[in-house]
Amino acid sequence: MRYANRASGTAAAPSENAALRDTRAAATEPGAGAFAVSLATGASLATLAQLAIALASAILSVVVARLLGAAGTATFSVALSTLLILGAFTNVGIGHGVNYYVSRGRWRAGEALWQVQLAALVLGTVGALAGVVVAASGGGGIFRGAPVDVFVAVVVALPFWLSMTYSGSVALALGRYGIYAAGVVGQACATLLCVAGLGAAFGVLGATIGLVVAQAVAALGLIAWGTRALPVRGLRMGDCLSKLARAVKFGSKAYAANALQLLNLRADLFILNAVASKAAVGHYAVAISVMTLGLLLPTALATALLPRAAAFEAYATPGEQRALSIRAVRHAVVLSPFTAIALSFALLIAPVVYGGSFSPAVGLGFILLPGILAYGIGMVMSSNIVGKGYPAYVLYSAALVTPPTFALYLVLVPALHGAGAALASTLSYVAMTVVLFVFFRRATGITDLRQLVPDKTELADYRNLATTAISPVLKALHFPQTDGKA
Repeated sequence: MRYANRASGTAAAPSENAALRDTRAAATEPGAGAFAVSLATGASLATLAQLAIALASAILSVVVARLLGAAGTATFSVALSTLLILGAFTNVGIGHGVNYYVSRGRWRAGEALWQVQLAALVLGTVGALAGVVVAASGGGGIFRGAPVDVFVAVVVALPFWLSMTYSGSVALALGRYGIYAAGVVGQACATLLCVAGLGAAFGVLGATIGLVVAQAVAALGLIAWGTRALPVRGLRMGDCLSKLARAVKFGSKAYAANALQLLNLRADLFILNAVASKAAVGHYAVAISVMTLGLLLPTALATALLPRAAAFEAYATPGEQRALSIRAVRHAVVLSPFTAIALSFALLIAPVVYGGSFSPAVGLGFILLPGILAYGIGMVMSSNIVGKGYPAYVLYSAALVTPPTFALYLVLVPALHGAGAALASTLSYVAMTVVLFVFFRRATGITDLRQLVPDKTELADYRNLATTAISPVLKALHFPQTDGKA
């Protein structure tokens, strides 16, 4: 089912579009009219946030590997994956619903902020209890060798993680990219400091408790921002439940797809943990940590794209909507070769950074590389599909890819261990991107693949972005800048 607030499939007249934009810009809520900010600007801010996260995450992975060794790294990585998977399945799509309805002016941001906190508390508590039960039962061997107290500690972070995710969606829906960036960067930095400090003092359990503290700090920080910046006229329980139910109805399809894909991304680690040595799991965990950096820039682009695509679907002409879809995918394609070069370099220096005992991670990372590059483009297409009001398409894509992915894991991981996990994952990422492209064509009407090939416009955007970024440095160093002429 397609979600839209237009009675017909025809576009509004230009004068009507202008009136709608003026009305939206004049709204009393902070952030109204924020989508005068371009996709490039939003993506640039999100990219800066993702780069900061990448730096903090890279340092964190090195610190964890150095402090805890291969076996401790394996335990911490499985615990972290447990948090992410529980978060994916307990989120139930509320974040997507917030993005969609707040950005379209159909849910007041101040009310949304507080209403989603109730959801975070309830869903987070339920998910945490479920996680404790699974960990205590042993999970069929997937938690083999990991202390139960580590998993009890990590699931305590779940309500805070959900709170931060939902609050960040409110900021994005308002076009407050800077607030969103501050939240995720603050979370990454707090995680680095808390995990490193407590991990050095108390080992794996201390590192896990540090993860919990960091989620709480980030969640409370965004709530503090919302308390000051977003007005609330009054909250009623009935209204709260109806708004949350509507958000779940829209977002559950998209987030069920994300949950399935995250399960695809992380299930290999759990299965490997059940059949291989702790050292082998630690090597694969490092390979994943390095290669996941390749998704940071596509994630930034997809994050900025979803609320903008939703707003365009409501207020822009079909031509503007089409242009947005094309340019977003072109930007993702442009990023791919640069990502490949950066990841290759990161893999080659991994044994120096992490220690010689982690050298097997290099080969595993190169097996994962093609899949990561493909999935980066798929993420952008997925975000555009959801923003246009077709979340079911993303769910169909994940439902088609997940069963064969698990079949590959069950066949290849026991036989080839880390190499089998990497090969199965790459095949899954590529398949997911191909299926998403099929649904992207249906959602956007863009059937000519050549339209998604970058041209001089996209290359000029990145050249201008690089020039803008480097100009202050050149001025500080007193280097003259030229206009490119001899």
